[in-house]
Amino acid sequence: MTTVTDVAPATPGTDPERAVPRGPAIWFSLITVALAGLVPAYLIASTPLSMASSDAWIWGFWVVVLAGTRFAWLIAQGATRLFEMVFWVFSYMFVGLAPMSQFRSGSYAATTPGMDPSLNGMAMRVVWVGLVAFVIGVAIATMVPGRRDERFRVPLVVPHKLYIGLTLITLWCGYYVAKIGPSTLAATRETRGIAEAAAWGNPTLTAIVVALADLAPVIGFAAVMRLRRQRKAAGLPAPVWWAVIMALLAVMLDNPVSTARYVSGTAVLSVIVALGVTLHPRGFRLLSVGLVAGLVFVFPIADMFRYNSQAPGDTTPTSFAETFQTPDFDAIDQINNTLAYVRDNGTTNGKQITGVLFFFVPRTVWASKADDTGSTIADYRGYTVRNLSAPIWTELFIDGGWIWLATGMGLLGFAFRRLDSQAIDRMKVFAAPGLLAGTLPFYFIIMLRGSLLQAMAGFTVLSLVALAVGRHAPASRFPDELTGR
Repeated sequence: MTTVTDVAPATPGTDPERAVPRGPAIWFSLITVALAGLVPAYLIASTPLSMASSDAWIWGFWVVVLAGTRFAWLIAQGATRLFEMVFWVFSYMFVGLAPMSQFRSGSYAATTPGMDPSLNGMAMRVVWVGLVAFVIGVAIATMVPGRRDERFRVPLVVPHKLYIGLTLITLWCGYYVAKIGPSTLAATRETRGIAEAAAWGNPTLTAIVVALADLAPVIGFAAVMRLRRQRKAAGLPAPVWWAVIMALLAVMLDNPVSTARYVSGTAVLSVIVALGVTLHPRGFRLLSVGLVAGLVFVFPIADMFRYNSQAPGDTTPTSFAETFQTPDFDAIDQINNTLAYVRDNGTTNGKQITGVLFFFVPRTVWASKADDTGSTIADYRGYTVRNLSAPIWTELFIDGGWIWLATGMGLLGFAFRRLDSQAIDRMKVFAAPGLLAGTLPFYFIIMLRGSLLQAMAGFTVLSLVALAVGRHAPASRFPDELTGR
């Protein structure tokens, strides 16, 4: 019988967790010193304490130490654990460095005025309960071995399904561009949003239409690249033109000028993974470090294309510390506001997550469907800007308090660890990233930042398109499946 190890040797980037040898140990030491030592030290030096400072900043510092150290460990190992890597990058930046900068300076995001500073300490406790629960979830998943026998299934791209799907994606993108006008793609995000709303009207329908146009080409490109590797392994001609078409559509529709930065970032990073960069430890390490640098230096600058005129709080930061005081990093502010909301109104008893799960139901049918959590909190605080974030800590806490928070974050840690382990095991059978394994991790930055309701259309599109063009085959039959025997 053909075994998994007979099919393809394990690539360097897919080794399971192991003791860190000398080379990776250097990576671990350097990144730990940089992220858990030098960066927070510089941030502390550049944000002197003020009369409005909050002592809770020290808890942000320890988040930075935890997240930076765990991130360094993942990078040192070199195993392509994209889901967990993204989680720790998000935690490091949004609920680590940002609280340090804001709490020390007493300067918060301009879009969340009037917060109660006395809740800052409790907000950091919410963060820490979530992080500890996530770590416990990861640990439990590590103890549960994955399936490595002949029943283990590998995702494959089905050629005829893919070609039908690529044709439909191309036609859909053409329809989308025709409806909003080609020139709109070079306008600001605000202008493009107005054109989309005018073209389709209903917000739910608009979200689905836009998600299909923005993200379907990304999955299409990843699927073509995977099929190319499948056919190459079977000694068959590899498709090229479809890859070019999908890449062009992704570049055109997901450009950083008129597209949300998170979507543009998802597209760029997914394409990099689809090209095979993360199949080796060096590529995974460079991509991960590049993600951190991009969120610090590129992410705030890219917001300059968002509006036709400057929006409230949108000022270009003049220092490293000020970067984390902009509306982009309002996660801790929204956790603070959530505590105030729950204190005054109680939890929503699952109303928010129910709206997320049934996001596709229009409000004309379900009038009482929950608003996205960021807007709900903005309305409670009386903010003029309603398009605010709602990090995963907020989503869980507002629905069910501490129990939901701990349980939800534990399940998230368990799921992320298992998804990463499955991706690594499958790459041992066939050295190519899976469609969702190379795309969803980066889209999860959107979902971690929230609101979940706003992110569900894109998540659904990515999942359904990947499901439509592929199927799973037993690992023991993998060589025969490539050639159709």
